[in-house]
Amino acid sequence: MGITIPNYNDMKTKLFYFLSCLLLLGAFQAQTQTVTADSLSSFNQLYERSCVLTSRDTWSTSQGVRPLGWRWRRVASEFDVSPEGKAVFEQSRQQSRKALVCYLAGTALILGILPIVATSPPSEQFDARAGVISGMVIGGSVSLGYSVRNLRKALNNQELALWLRNRDALAVELPMNLRANFKQIYNQETIYLQGIGRLTERYVRNGQRYPIGIFGGRIKHEFQGSADGMVSFKRYQSVKRAGFVVYALGVASAVASIFIDQNNPKRPLFTPAYLAGLVGMGVGAGVMGVATNDLRNAIYLRNRDTVRPLLM
Repeated sequence: MGITIPNYNDMKTKLFYFLSCLLLLGAFQAQTQTVTADSLSSFNQLYERSCVLTSRDTWSTSQGVRPLGWRWRRVASEFDVSPEGKAVFEQSRQQSRKALVCYLAGTALILGILPIVATSPPSEQFDARAGVISGMVIGGSVSLGYSVRNLRKALNNQELALWLRNRDALAVELPMNLRANFKQIYNQETIYLQGIGRLTERYVRNGQRYPIGIFGGRIKHEFQGSADGMVSFKRYQSVKRAGFVVYALGVASAVASIFIDQNNPKRPLFTPAYLAGLVGMGVGAGVMGVATNDLRNAIYLRNRDTVRPLLM
């Protein structure tokens, strides 16, 4: 009965190839992780350099911060990169001008009532004086209504123009073979605000409008895939709640002041409680306006983190 002698040379060869494969696999994984990290950093830098984040008064990129100017006059040239965004931006400026004209006309009509009332004696019958006053009140109210309507349209179109501008500014920086795919992803997956300052604020995704919800409750799910965006969104919720509490306390103080010391003949027209209520409402509204900047930042970061993996 013979004894089989192992072929140590063959075993060494197999072991050598096995270890070589392990080393190559480890090197490949390390290289892949490095490439992924480099690509991630590169895209973030490209996004922050090309795309703009706006607040009430500033235009911000990684290259610096600039003032917007009256009706965004100082940054109008930034929309040249996007013909579609430029057209919407110019439309928003026209609507803003209409809003200003209507506001001035409405205010002039309302204030014009004062000299008529001061110089003409009151009459118990409906006469020409009463007709003029009624007409001015109606005309002024309609003008102010048109002013608010045009201002809301202008603000909505500013948001849309900025969204389009960011899309096209980023697309220009990408290779030609990626641009069409990028725009499709951007149009379908990114979001932007509408109805800023209204009780029914909304956001737009893929052409559809959705309510933000009270303190952002119905938009929160949009930030699940963006850790940075979620941090900014939670800050928005905290600031928004704080502003609302201050505003509500101001309203309560102003209303309560009506019933305080009613029978006192020396009671001033504007009591301290009433003035404190007005201040509270102003401060609360201002704080809630600041919270909107955090929401803008959250959406800016969320859009970056949403587009990047789909594109890469």
